[in-house]
Amino acid sequence: CRISMAEQAALCGRGVDCPVGWAATRRVRDERTVYLKSAPPSTSLSLGLPPSKGNGSGTEPAPAENRFSEVAASATLQCVAERLGAASSLLGVRVEALTALSLGWCDPLALSALKAGGGQGWSRKEGAFVFPEYGTEREVVGLSLRTPLGAKGAPKGASRGVCLPLDLDQRKGCVLIVEGASDTAACLSLGLPAVGRPSNLGGAVELKHLLRNREVMVVGERDGNAERRPGLEGALRLAQTLADAWGRPVRRVLPPYGAKDIRDWVKGRDLRPDSEEGWSDAGEELLKDLNARSALVEPEIHLAADWHRPYPTELLPGALRDLVEQGGRSIACDPVMIAVPALISCSGAIGLSARVKIKGDWDEPSVLWGAVVAPSGAKKDPALDLAVKPLRELDHEGRIASKEKLETFNAQMARFKFKHDKWAKGSSETSAPQEPSRPRRDRVVIDDATFEAVTRMLADSRGASLVSVRGELAAWFKEWGEYSPGRTSSHSSKWLGLHGARFSPVDRVGAGEVFVPAAAVSLVGMIQPDVLQGLMTKDHLASGLFARVLWALPQVKASFYTDECVDPAVTERYAETVKRLRGFLPEAAAGESAAAGTRIPLSRTADAVFRDWYDELVMLRPMLPEAERSVLAKLEGGAARFALVLALVKCVEREEVNLPPEVDVECMIAGVALARWHVTEARRVLGVITGDNTGGTTLGSNEMDDVIAFVARAGPVHARDVAKNFARFRGLGGGKKAVGALDDLCAMDGPLEKIARPRSPLYQVRTRSPDSGAAQV
Repeated sequence: CRISMAEQAALCGRGVDCPVGWAATRRVRDERTVYLKSAPPSTSLSLGLPPSKGNGSGTEPAPAENRFSEVAASATLQCVAERLGAASSLLGVRVEALTALSLGWCDPLALSALKAGGGQGWSRKEGAFVFPEYGTEREVVGLSLRTPLGAKGAPKGASRGVCLPLDLDQRKGCVLIVEGASDTAACLSLGLPAVGRPSNLGGAVELKHLLRNREVMVVGERDGNAERRPGLEGALRLAQTLADAWGRPVRRVLPPYGAKDIRDWVKGRDLRPDSEEGWSDAGEELLKDLNARSALVEPEIHLAADWHRPYPTELLPGALRDLVEQGGRSIACDPVMIAVPALISCSGAIGLSARVKIKGDWDEPSVLWGAVVAPSGAKKDPALDLAVKPLRELDHEGRIASKEKLETFNAQMARFKFKHDKWAKGSSETSAPQEPSRPRRDRVVIDDATFEAVTRMLADSRGASLVSVRGELAAWFKEWGEYSPGRTSSHSSKWLGLHGARFSPVDRVGAGEVFVPAAAVSLVGMIQPDVLQGLMTKDHLASGLFARVLWALPQVKASFYTDECVDPAVTERYAETVKRLRGFLPEAAAGESAAAGTRIPLSRTADAVFRDWYDELVMLRPMLPEAERSVLAKLEGGAARFALVLALVKCVEREEVNLPPEVDVECMIAGVALARWHVTEARRVLGVITGDNTGGTTLGSNEMDDVIAFVARAGPVHARDVAKNFARFRGLGGGKKAVGALDDLCAMDGPLEKIARPRSPLYQVRTRSPDSGAAQV
């Protein structure tokens, strides 16, 4: 508890009834309550500052929460036009923006009275500019000070709030949540509504109240070093906090490349603070860039299995987008059921013809694995057939061509045997005749085939690039646990290698070693949720099988008959796209050069997008359980694989005959956005597998047993002890999830019981009396 010097204000956290003669005004961020005397005496101090000791005036200071408001108002009056101009030049922003933020000025005497202090370079000698900071009710709770030399400070005893323009409600559009007053002023100068938080992690409580009904975008800063990224961390955590509080997705983004923050970007635009010219155009350019690169942060509730998450079809090139959208309406299914197989069909058609070069010796192949998880009757087969139809047509054409080549080969082989027999009997020919080569079959599609059959197809097919199409993916999962006769290892390691376009040599009885320098096998299939739950074991999670698959959990709903059909021109254009992508494939993969394919680098700006994506995953990984971390690890390069496929599809649509020289920034942005979408889908599907379909605290049966065993071994325990020892409770909001899970185990005479404590309860295994028929624990 604290009480003011004049005993007119008090701060108490004990939750007592309000005493007579006092009034409870509000709660502060640590849940303590501010109390004021019912009739506080008035003050005549111009700045609302406490009187100096021994002045004998008998004048009482204003209450703390009113004092800073009066200081801010008085400081604004003292910030004359000359001071505003100086601040405008110092910060590189327009005067109108500073006026909207109620910029003020404190002289050295006022700073001394405020007992203002600051960081490196701080001094009270020259005075300081003042930015008011506001609380949840838009009341002034603190002051942000900045000297003419740029050093930052704050008065003693002040709280931290947010910096916002008083006319924020009149400023329409998306509100940018930036760091600090100067960045806020820069956004306002560009004509963009903005609110400044006091630090990378600060201001969450105020923002939840002030911006609940506004569209927002959290803008971080490009700061830190190789070990820490505070600006990125703050943007991630704040966006997640707001999304969870509001129950809707919140966008977050970093500033444009090459700029530390928004004000740094403004400095590079050569805009004059004393002129209106160029500011509005720059604001439109900035907003367009931020919107293109921003990411949606989903609230925890959106991880529930029954929550509909629309697939971002707008990111797909024209041929794919039209097929997905029209096909979804025609079949009356979720568009993602067509989009995932269509992207994988394009990836499989590309195969070994191209790889995306990220840096040095790090490149990613055009190999994608995807699975749609939907119940029986969800129209999985029509959606899959529509997407893979061009591949089946290519496979059929290859079968016909191979049949003709085989007939020619058989005739050549008969002539060879005749000549060989004649030569062996001592004919006049001095050299043995040359045996003809067996023609390769241009295989494209693998249906339900074992890995041994896949090996044979890769060795025989042109380009060693295939697509495994599984209408029922369950058989593929079962292959991972099967053992071949006489062998001591399963096929799992070989399939894992195929995801990276690596082929392990296979020794086949009677045929010797089968070796292919490289192989690209994409895979797409459909599976029911209950079947997946039964087949996906801990070994599959640990081996990385789950992490390698692009999961989709579509919305399934009843639909009436519709006359909608896919335009034949759309299907024809899509089929032509897939076939032309297949045309980039080399004739054979017998040599190392043919197997390697063309390495297509990222453009400079695309590389910057990928770097941000990589750093984002590094920041997210500690916040997630182990199974979800492995998903992030695989999707690091997965975003680049998406970008490669999109780049080649666009190349074909432009009717270019050669591969593109680089992967551009638009494709990389779209690839990152698709990868983000699949990260959240993987978390939802993981909930289906583990039994946590709520996006909340429900434990699967195995996890429940582990938690009970831990409590029995270490109990009584706090919820934080459980959160520290179980990966699913680590990260943002993990403590609350642990409390919810433990309370579930205590409910309805469950295996645990709660012991009430003054601060946080304890949990232990429920003790039963001997009369109950159960053994006493």
